[in-house]
Order: sequence, then structure tokens, then C-alpha cells
Amino acid sequence: YNRPGWLYIATKGRDGTPSSGNPTEYFPYAGLAVMRSGWDSAAQWAFFDLGPHGSDHQHDDRFQLSLGGAGREFLVDDGRFNYQPGPWRDYFTGPQGHNLVLLDGHGTIPPPDTVTTPAQVRHEISSDAAFFEATAPFAGDALDGQGPAYHTRAVLYLRNHCWLVADRVLCAGPHQIETLWHFAPDCNVKRDGDLLYTADAGQPNLGLLAVTPPAHGWSVDLIRGRESLTPQGWYSANFNQRVPATCAAFTAPVLGPTTTLWLIWIAPPGQDVAATKPNLDQALAKLRQYAGDDF
Repeated sequence: YNRPGWLYIATKGRDGTPSSGNPTEYFPYAGLAVMRSGWDSAAQWAFFDLGPHGSDHQHDDRFQLSLGGAGREFLVDDGRFNYQPGPWRDYFTGPQGHNLVLLDGHGTIPPPDTVTTPAQVRHEISSDAAFFEATAPFAGDALDGQGPAYHTRAVLYLRNHCWLVADRVLCAGPHQIETLWHFAPDCNVKRDGDLLYTADAGQPNLGLLAVTPPAHGWSVDLIRGRESLTPQGWYSANFNQRVPATCAAFTAPVLGPTTTLWLIWIAPPGQDVAATKPNLDQALAKLRQYAGDDF
């Protein structure tokens, strides 16, 4: 295809030249947002899925957010494992294996398999920031006769700085929400109050802060390699292989519409995660600039 930028990526920089312009891109028919700080090996990146279900290989992963940087994966998609029907296949293809919000244990209704028009996504990309937002209805059997319920997820990336994730659940009556964050298997995940962080010496580390918990606060469980009840806390990089990987499950009862915010950043090797926390007020001001009255 005579694309030197593709050659640069395929050869890990040995040949070709990096693409010019903004490294963040949105693909409107696929509904895929790729956020990058640059093309070097230490660049930050995130992958946000807002698009159609797919015509063949399908997972219930609408609004999945994967994220890494400085040569490490942090927040991951759990993989595929195998195609054998049963609880393991249900886990790896279902919402429980992805970085999503569940309502009473259910994810949102899958989008259409294929589309002929761009996905309904708000998006803006500038030289220093990128914003993506979409809404999806929760599955009908999660509503228990209390009317429709919806999930809106917005992701703001401040280039070379941090991410702010805003989740709004619109519902009526008592429900339970659960926000899941799946970490790569080599991440040593710790918790300090509403802060999750990786603690791996000599490597870059991730900070994930629950900025606005629900009214009754979060109940947090770090799950790794659970097999009983339903599988949770697993990762599959290769077919028919799985390894334990930490899943942070944040659960809370809600009585109506609820908005939660998450601040995510990467600390360089040798630097304390909490000490490198970005300026939250600046990030919130930028979110309001893009989202307006939505959050």
C-alpha cells in the first residue's frame, strides 16, 4: 500500500517513517476510537469500542476501554480462550470479562452486527485532547418492570497527561451497578481507599481513582483467578490458554440516575503513583468543555 507509517509500525520503527499529524484517530463506521500520545515505544495509548457488534467474531463488549503506555499493558480485554459453550465461553465473550458497567449483573443490549451509516458517537479531536461519548440501553431483563435504563460512557484523553472516564447510568428504582476494571496478568494491583494502582518496581505504573463514588459508596473486590460461582479474573492471550489476572469490581446500590467518574494516569518508572496524580480540577474543566451538560 506504500504507507511508510504502516511499515514503521509493522517493523517497530526499523523501517518507514511515523505518520505525521495527530496520532489519535476515530473510525466512524467501525465505531473505534484509538487514542495515542505518539508513535514511540513509550507512548500512551487507549482503545475505546463504541461500534457495531461485528458480523462474525462477536463479544458483548460495547464501551470496552483498553489502555496502556510506556511499553506496558494495564487495562485489557480478556481475550477469547476457546469456542466451547459453557461458563468459560460466557465469561470471555460476555460483559463480565470486559471493562464495562453492569446493571443488576447485565450489560447493555448489543449493537447491530453491521452498519451502513456512522455510529451515533459524539467525538472531538484536537492537538492536545480527544473526547468520545455514546449511549446504549441496558438489556430488558435487567429492568424488573421499572422502565428503561441506559448507560452513557464518555472518555476524555488529555494527551500525554491522563484519561477521565465518565459513566452515567439512567435508571429508576433500586438497582445495583457494578463497574469492572480488568488488569493485565503481570500487574500487581493494590488499593488505597478509592485509589487503585499497580505496584511493580522498576516499571511504569497505573493509577485509577474513583473520583465520584455513588451516594452509598463503593464496595470493592479484587478478584484474581476465581473459578467457583462464575469465572472472574482471567486473561487469555492465546487460544485454549488462560491465566489469572486481577479484576477490580466496584459495586454499589443506586436508587436512580447515577454518575461516576474515574481518573486514570501512568506514572513513570521509579515515581510514586499517588504523587504523580494529575490536576483533577483541570481535567474536570476540560470534560465540561467537551461534554457540556451531559455530565
